[in-house]
Amino acid sequence: MAQAAHTPTPWKFEDEYVRADALNGDEGGNIVADVYTRPSHSHSPEMEANAAFIVRAVNAHDALVEALEIMVGSYEDRQCWPGKKDVLLDKMNAVLALAKGDT
Repeated sequence: MAQAAHTPTPWKFEDEYVRADALNGDEGGNIVADVYTRPSHSHSPEMEANAAFIVRAVNAHDALVEALEIMVGSYEDRQCWPGKKDVLLDKMNAVLALAKGDT
């Protein structure tokens, strides 16, 4: 049995929902998660921070994996720094900014 794929990224937090870009012409995008699932819960800063963190983590995942694969490959090739230092540092800084929400 094939494993299902997750909804494509990027995701964003809008109007109580974590959404992905519209697929199949759905206006407003696909709802990936409902952050406020119970009517008794009010919109709290903590819930909004949790939703923003989910989105940031999901959107940074592929870039983090790619950066680590480059670093591992570079180390395995024993070309860890000489020819790839600037490329690796640029990639690591870009991924860190994405993971920290600085982009």
